Amino acid sequence: LLSFITASDAYGYKKKSSHREYIPGKELIHSVENIQEKESTAEEYIDQAKNIIIDDYTPLLKENKKTREEFIQLVNKSLTIKETARAYLYLGDFNYMTLDSIGYKKAIDHYEKAIELNPKYVEAFIALGMLHSNNKNFKATITNLEKAIELNHESESIFNKIAAAKYRIGDQKGAIIDLKKAIKINPNNSENHFQSGRSKHILGDYKGTINDYSKAIELNPESANYYFFRAFAYLDQNDIRNGCQDLENASKLGANSTKQIKKYCKI
Repeated sequence: LLSFITASDAYGYKKKSSHREYIPGKELIHSVENIQEKESTAEEYIDQAKNIIIDDYTPLLKENKKTREEFIQLVNKSLTIKETARAYLYLGDFNYMTLDSIGYKKAIDHYEKAIELNPKYVEAFIALGMLHSNNKNFKATITNLEKAIELNHESESIFNKIAAAKYRIGDQKGAIIDLKKAIKINPNNSENHFQSGRSKHILGDYKGTINDYSKAIELNPESANYYFFRAFAYLDQNDIRNGCQDLENASKLGANSTKQIKKYCKI
Protein backbone atom coordinates (compact mmCIF):
# COMPACT_ATOMS: atom_id res chain seq x y z
CA LEU A 1 0.00 0.00 0.00
CA LEU A 2 2.76 2.47 0.93
CA SER A 3 4.56 1.85 -2.35
CA PHE A 4 1.82 3.75 -4.18
CA ILE A 5 2.35 7.01 -2.22
CA THR A 6 4.06 9.72 -4.26
CA ALA A 7 6.84 11.88 -2.87
CA SER A 8 4.53 14.88 -2.42
CA ASP A 9 1.88 12.73 -0.75
CA ALA A 10 4.43 11.44 1.72
CA TYR A 11 4.98 15.01 2.93
CA GLY A 12 1.26 15.54 3.44
CA TYR A 13 0.34 17.64 0.43
CA LYS A 14 -3.10 17.29 -1.08
CA LYS A 15 -2.73 16.76 -4.83
CA LYS A 16 -5.59 17.54 -7.20
CA SER A 17 -6.43 15.35 -10.15
CA SER A 18 -9.12 15.38 -12.79
CA HIS A 19 -9.81 11.74 -12.00
CA ARG A 20 -9.69 11.60 -8.22
CA GLU A 21 -8.51 13.37 -5.11
CA TYR A 22 -5.50 11.94 -3.29
CA ILE A 23 -5.74 11.17 0.40
CA PRO A 24 -3.17 13.22 2.33
CA GLY A 25 -0.03 11.13 2.75
CA LYS A 26 0.47 11.61 6.48
CA GLU A 27 -3.08 10.55 7.23
CA LEU A 28 -2.70 7.48 5.03
CA ILE A 29 0.58 6.49 6.64
CA HIS A 30 -0.90 7.04 10.11
CA SER A 31 -3.88 4.87 9.21
CA VAL A 32 -1.66 2.06 7.97
CA GLU A 33 0.53 2.31 11.07
CA ASN A 34 -2.53 2.04 13.32
CA ILE A 35 -3.67 -1.11 11.54
CA GLN A 36 -0.20 -2.64 11.77
CA GLU A 37 0.07 -1.73 15.45
CA LYS A 38 -3.29 -3.35 16.22
CA GLU A 39 -2.39 -6.51 14.31
CA SER A 40 0.94 -6.64 16.12
CA THR A 41 -0.84 -6.30 19.47
CA ALA A 42 -3.24 -9.11 18.52
CA GLU A 43 -0.28 -11.38 17.71
CA GLU A 44 1.37 -10.47 21.01
CA TYR A 45 -1.71 -11.58 22.93
CA ILE A 46 -1.72 -14.87 21.03
CA ASP A 47 1.99 -15.41 21.73
CA GLN A 48 1.35 -14.89 25.45
CA ALA A 49 -1.52 -17.38 25.33
CA LYS A 50 0.68 -19.89 23.50
CA ASN A 51 3.33 -19.59 26.20
CA ILE A 52 0.74 -20.47 28.83
CA ILE A 53 -0.17 -23.63 26.92
CA ILE A 54 3.45 -24.66 26.50
CA ASP A 55 4.56 -23.87 30.05
CA ASP A 56 1.50 -24.82 32.07
CA TYR A 57 -0.88 -27.10 30.18
CA THR A 58 -2.02 -29.40 32.99
CA PRO A 59 -2.72 -26.65 35.56
CA LEU A 60 -4.36 -24.65 32.79
CA LEU A 61 -7.00 -27.32 32.35
CA LYS A 62 -7.23 -29.25 35.59
CA GLU A 63 -5.97 -27.29 38.56
CA ASN A 64 -5.32 -23.60 38.09
CA LYS A 65 -8.50 -21.61 37.42
CA LYS A 66 -6.56 -18.33 37.36
CA THR A 67 -4.23 -19.60 34.64
CA ARG A 68 -7.17 -20.92 32.65
CA GLU A 69 -8.96 -17.58 32.84
CA GLU A 70 -5.79 -15.72 31.86
CA PHE A 71 -5.45 -17.87 28.75
CA ILE A 72 -9.06 -17.23 27.66
CA GLN A 73 -8.72 -13.50 28.32
CA LEU A 74 -5.61 -13.24 26.17
CA VAL A 75 -7.19 -15.10 23.25
CA ASN A 76 -10.38 -13.06 23.49
CA LYS A 77 -8.38 -9.81 23.53
CA SER A 78 -6.64 -10.92 20.37
CA LEU A 79 -9.94 -11.81 18.69
CA THR A 80 -11.41 -8.46 19.66
CA ILE A 81 -8.68 -6.78 17.62
CA LYS A 82 -8.64 -9.26 14.74
CA GLU A 83 -9.97 -12.74 14.02
CA THR A 84 -7.02 -15.00 13.23
CA ALA A 85 -6.73 -18.68 12.43
CA ARG A 86 -4.05 -19.07 15.10
CA ALA A 87 -6.34 -17.76 17.84
CA TYR A 88 -9.02 -20.30 16.94
CA LEU A 89 -6.41 -23.07 16.75
CA TYR A 90 -5.38 -22.37 20.35
CA LEU A 91 -9.00 -22.20 21.49
CA GLY A 92 -9.48 -25.56 19.82
CA ASP A 93 -6.44 -26.97 21.63
CA PHE A 94 -7.78 -25.64 24.92
CA ASN A 95 -11.17 -27.30 24.49
CA TYR A 96 -9.64 -30.48 23.01
CA MET A 97 -7.67 -31.07 26.20
CA THR A 98 -10.75 -30.93 28.42
CA LEU A 99 -11.55 -34.44 27.13
CA ASP A 100 -15.31 -34.23 27.45
CA SER A 101 -18.11 -34.18 24.87
CA ILE A 102 -18.73 -30.42 25.19
CA GLY A 103 -15.03 -29.71 24.83
CA TYR A 104 -14.81 -31.92 21.74
CA LYS A 105 -17.69 -30.09 20.07
CA LYS A 106 -16.21 -26.68 20.83
CA ALA A 107 -12.80 -27.83 19.63
CA ILE A 108 -14.26 -28.98 16.29
CA ASP A 109 -15.98 -25.61 15.84
CA HIS A 110 -12.77 -23.71 16.62
CA TYR A 111 -10.56 -25.84 14.35
CA GLU A 112 -13.07 -25.53 11.51
CA LYS A 113 -13.15 -21.74 12.03
CA ALA A 114 -9.34 -21.67 11.85
CA ILE A 115 -9.50 -23.55 8.55
CA GLU A 116 -12.22 -21.20 7.28
CA LEU A 117 -9.93 -18.25 7.96
CA ASN A 118 -6.88 -20.01 6.53
CA PRO A 119 -7.75 -22.92 4.20
CA LYS A 120 -4.06 -23.86 4.01
CA TYR A 121 -3.51 -24.07 7.77
CA VAL A 122 -1.76 -27.43 8.06
CA GLU A 123 -1.67 -27.42 11.87
CA ALA A 124 -5.45 -26.98 12.05
CA PHE A 125 -6.07 -29.95 9.73
CA ILE A 126 -3.72 -32.08 11.82
CA ALA A 127 -5.36 -31.02 15.09
CA LEU A 128 -8.84 -31.66 13.69
CA GLY A 129 -7.75 -35.06 12.38
CA MET A 130 -6.37 -36.13 15.76
CA LEU A 131 -9.47 -34.84 17.54
CA HIS A 132 -11.62 -37.06 15.32
CA SER A 133 -9.27 -39.97 15.99
CA ASN A 134 -9.81 -39.64 19.74
CA ASN A 135 -13.54 -39.61 19.02
CA LYS A 136 -13.08 -42.80 16.95
CA ASN A 137 -14.28 -41.03 13.82
CA PHE A 138 -11.49 -42.53 11.76
CA LYS A 139 -12.81 -41.61 8.32
CA ALA A 140 -12.81 -37.94 9.32
CA THR A 141 -9.31 -38.45 10.72
CA ILE A 142 -8.10 -39.74 7.36
CA THR A 143 -9.79 -36.92 5.43
CA ASN A 144 -8.20 -34.16 7.52
CA LEU A 145 -4.74 -35.71 7.76
CA GLU A 146 -4.66 -36.39 4.02
CA LYS A 147 -5.51 -32.72 3.51
CA ALA A 148 -2.46 -31.83 5.61
CA ILE A 149 -0.34 -34.08 3.37
CA GLU A 150 -1.88 -32.47 0.29
CA LEU A 151 -0.71 -29.09 1.58
CA ASN A 152 2.89 -30.26 1.23
CA HIS A 153 3.26 -31.45 4.79
CA GLU A 154 4.75 -34.88 4.09
CA SER A 155 5.52 -36.09 7.57
CA GLU A 156 6.42 -39.53 8.85
CA SER A 157 4.20 -38.97 11.87
CA ILE A 158 1.18 -37.99 9.76
CA PHE A 159 1.56 -40.97 7.42
CA ASN A 160 1.79 -43.19 10.50
CA LYS A 161 -1.40 -41.70 11.96
CA ILE A 162 -3.29 -42.08 8.66
CA ALA A 163 -2.16 -45.71 8.55
CA ALA A 164 -3.37 -46.27 12.12
CA ALA A 165 -6.79 -44.86 11.22
CA LYS A 166 -7.00 -47.06 8.11
CA TYR A 167 -6.04 -50.07 10.24
CA ARG A 168 -8.95 -49.29 12.56
CA ILE A 169 -11.49 -49.19 9.71
CA GLY A 170 -10.12 -52.39 8.16
CA ASP A 171 -8.27 -50.84 5.21
CA GLN A 172 -5.08 -52.87 5.67
CA LYS A 173 -3.82 -52.36 2.13
CA GLY A 174 -4.22 -48.62 2.51
CA ALA A 175 -2.43 -48.74 5.86
CA ILE A 176 0.52 -50.58 4.33
CA ILE A 177 0.82 -47.99 1.54
CA ASP A 178 0.97 -45.12 4.04
CA LEU A 179 3.43 -46.96 6.25
CA LYS A 180 5.72 -47.46 3.25
CA LYS A 181 5.69 -43.67 2.84
CA ALA A 182 6.47 -43.21 6.53
CA ILE A 183 9.32 -45.73 6.32
CA LYS A 184 10.73 -43.98 3.25
CA ILE A 185 10.97 -40.76 5.28
CA ASN A 186 12.37 -42.49 8.37
CA PRO A 187 13.46 -46.12 7.91
CA ASN A 188 14.72 -46.32 11.50
CA ASN A 189 11.39 -46.05 13.32
CA SER A 190 10.66 -49.59 14.49
CA GLU A 191 6.98 -48.85 15.10
CA ASN A 192 6.31 -48.21 11.41
CA HIS A 193 7.69 -51.64 10.54
CA PHE A 194 5.71 -53.25 13.36
CA GLN A 195 2.43 -51.68 12.26
CA SER A 196 3.09 -52.72 8.67
CA GLY A 197 3.61 -56.27 9.92
CA ARG A 198 0.29 -56.22 11.78
CA SER A 199 -1.62 -55.23 8.64
CA LYS A 200 0.17 -57.85 6.54
CA HIS A 201 -0.59 -60.46 9.20
CA ILE A 202 -4.30 -59.72 8.91
CA LEU A 203 -4.05 -60.07 5.11
CA GLY A 204 -2.32 -63.45 5.48
CA ASP A 205 1.01 -62.28 4.07
CA TYR A 206 3.12 -64.24 6.56
CA LYS A 207 6.44 -63.75 4.79
CA GLY A 208 5.91 -59.99 4.66
CA THR A 209 4.70 -60.03 8.27
CA ILE A 210 7.80 -61.81 9.57
CA ASN A 211 10.08 -59.55 7.52
CA ASP A 212 8.45 -56.44 9.02
CA TYR A 213 8.42 -57.77 12.58
CA SER A 214 12.06 -58.87 12.20
CA LYS A 215 13.05 -55.39 11.03
CA ALA A 216 11.21 -53.87 13.99
CA ILE A 217 13.12 -56.22 16.33
CA GLU A 218 16.42 -55.35 14.64
CA LEU A 219 15.74 -51.66 15.31
CA ASN A 220 14.39 -52.21 18.83
CA PRO A 221 15.46 -55.60 20.24
CA GLU A 222 14.17 -54.74 23.72
CA SER A 223 10.48 -54.74 22.71
CA ALA A 224 8.67 -57.75 24.14
CA ASN A 225 5.64 -56.85 22.04
CA TYR A 226 7.50 -57.31 18.76
CA TYR A 227 8.67 -60.82 19.71
CA PHE A 228 5.19 -61.71 20.94
CA PHE A 229 3.52 -60.74 17.67
CA ARG A 230 6.18 -62.39 15.52
CA ALA A 231 5.69 -65.57 17.53
CA PHE A 232 2.12 -65.84 16.26
CA ALA A 233 3.18 -65.16 12.68
CA TYR A 234 5.40 -68.24 13.03
CA LEU A 235 2.77 -70.28 14.86
CA ASP A 236 0.16 -69.49 12.21
CA GLN A 237 2.47 -71.25 9.75
CA ASN A 238 2.97 -74.15 12.15
CA ASP A 239 6.57 -73.09 12.79
CA ILE A 240 6.53 -74.15 16.43
CA ARG A 241 10.27 -73.87 17.04
CA ASN A 242 10.61 -70.22 16.00
CA GLY A 243 7.22 -69.32 17.47
CA CYS A 244 8.08 -70.73 20.86
CA GLN A 245 11.53 -69.14 20.81
CA ASP A 246 9.87 -65.75 20.28
CA LEU A 247 7.41 -66.40 23.09
CA GLU A 248 10.36 -67.20 25.37
CA ASN A 249 12.15 -64.03 24.30
CA ALA A 250 9.00 -61.98 24.90
CA SER A 251 8.69 -63.50 28.37
CA LYS A 252 12.31 -62.65 29.20
CA LEU A 253 11.64 -59.04 28.19
CA GLY A 254 8.64 -58.78 30.49
CA ALA A 255 5.65 -60.03 28.47
CA ASN A 256 3.15 -62.23 30.27
CA SER A 257 3.33 -65.08 27.76
CA THR A 258 3.29 -68.04 30.18
CA LYS A 259 -0.22 -69.06 29.09
CA GLN A 260 0.74 -69.08 25.42
CA ILE A 261 3.94 -71.01 26.08
CA LYS A 262 1.99 -73.71 27.93
CA LYS A 263 -0.56 -73.89 25.10
CA TYR A 264 1.75 -74.02 22.10
CA CYS A 265 5.14 -75.19 23.34
CA LYS A 266 6.40 -78.35 24.93
CA ILE A 267 7.94 -77.66 28.31
